[in-house]
Amino acid sequence: MLSPTHWQKLQSFSLSLDRMLQVSDRDELQASFAELESEFRDRIMPLSCEGLDSAVSSLWVSYLTEMHKQMRLLQTELIYLRSVRQPEKVQERFSNVRQCLEKLRGYCETFLEKL
Repeated sequence: MLSPTHWQKLQSFSLSLDRMLQVSDRDELQASFAELESEFRDRIMPLSCEGLDSAVSSLWVSYLTEMHKQMRLLQTELIYLRSVRQPEKVQERFSNVRQCLEKLRGYCETFLEKL
């Protein structure tokens, strides 16, 4: 089972992801990502396995690694989004950004709903 601190910080991060999924402007998306990245770096990454069951602790480490990877992929997609000019490429990059955000939200939901 998750500790109250883990749960609260993941819930806040999940809400930030939901807000970012509503953004449809490139510049606003960049600003939202800066806030999301800061929240992930300052509030999620420092969470330790202390106080978690051994099974949950193992899952936490795995999911945290995957979340970190998705954050890096999201950052890369946003760089590409900023540089594309053709409308079809812009839509493709927006779709890739949304996929990264939804995957991150799925990781959060796994912990919030099942553990």
